[in-house]
Amino acid sequence: MRFRLFAVVAFAALSGMILVGCGGGSSSPSTRSPFAGAYSGTFSAVTQGQNQNGTLSATVGTDGKLTGSSTNTTVGATATVTGSVSNSGALTTTLTFPNATYTASGTVSKNSAGHMVGSLTQYSGNTNFGTITIDLTPN
Repeated sequence: MRFRLFAVVAFAALSGMILVGCGGGSSSPSTRSPFAGAYSGTFSAVTQGQNQNGTLSATVGTDGKLTGSSTNTTVGATATVTGSVSNSGALTTTLTFPNATYTASGTVSKNSAGHMVGSLTQYSGNTNFGTITIDLTPN
């Protein structure tokens, strides 16, 4: 009788460990974005031959989703910024101003000081509108 009770308890414990080990999560491991965090800094742009400058504040989530705002101090306009950055640094974003919407894409990286730096191509529809260079300091 004791052996049977021991066997039942051992089987139940082993079954519990197997079920806990399964975890029930997704089959692909989730990786935290190396760019996750809050940033602020500056940008410089050349759009349609005109030099422009401004500020950018952005937050990158652990999943790489980007949100923030940008102020073009040259023309006095503020945009809402949304997008995403891949773990390898491919960045795509939408800049929504009160009177126009642009997209931008390019590559960013983190330099030795932890700044997110990079260069993007800005588009108005399918037309290349200019280039943007960013240098964002972690907050």
